Amino acid sequence: MNDNELTFWESVKDYDKEINSIWINDNDKILEKIINTKDRKKQVCLDLGCGSGNSFRYLKEFKQVYGVDFSKNMLNLAKKQIEPNVKLIHSKIEEFNFDKPKPDVIFSINSIFPNNFSHFIEIITNVKKISKIGGEIYILLPSFEYYTFNYQLQIEKKFNETQNKNGEVNQLLNKILIEKNYSPLGYSTNNKGRIQKRWIKEEIEYQFEKYFKNISVEKFEIDIKELKKPFNKRWYWLVKIVNN
Repeated sequence: MNDNELTFWESVKDYDKEINSIWINDNDKILEKIINTKDRKKQVCLDLGCGSGNSFRYLKEFKQVYGVDFSKNMLNLAKKQIEPNVKLIHSKIEEFNFDKPKPDVIFSINSIFPNNFSHFIEIITNVKKISKIGGEIYILLPSFEYYTFNYQLQIEKKFNETQNKNGEVNQLLNKILIEKNYSPLGYSTNNKGRIQKRWIKEEIEYQFEKYFKNISVEKFEIDIKELKKPFNKRWYWLVKIVNN
């Protein structure tokens, strides 16, 4: 775990203004539909990386929900949105030890950010360990394709504005490559010093099939209303797993 990652989350004051919440921006209500496909009244759910608790209003359909986060600041914010069926637990995903009956459903929505391949193995191995045979797992991962496309849009915008008369396009490109340490492996560093991993669909299928037999990967798109077209569209990869 990169130290800057914890520092960042401990410093967030207004989650909804500083972070693009997936649960709030899920305009097509994909996650809500997943919850409502079955009767959840007798089921136990884990929310790994629950953040400020925006999921709790949807997860109240479950008998019991455990919201897990490694940031005490996030858990304090989550207390403001807590539902009667929710219990909060302070832990990293890769270290979380669930000694209760294994959950029927696990959500980890845009909260798995391995710093390197070894860190990914730690995370996914533990998710496998704590999941129930026959249980459902839903993991949302940042899309490498989205970030690449977004950078292309930035370059195009800069060219249209300047025609690259003074090398402005080249300067922007170098800034993206150097300052963000943009790597073909999907790891990059944002302006807060956080190392983040972005994924391509084929990579997800290849890596996750080492641990789970039954997986599917779907595009998950949200619309950031504060941004103008074409920068308003952002997409992720939704990994659906049945642990059998």
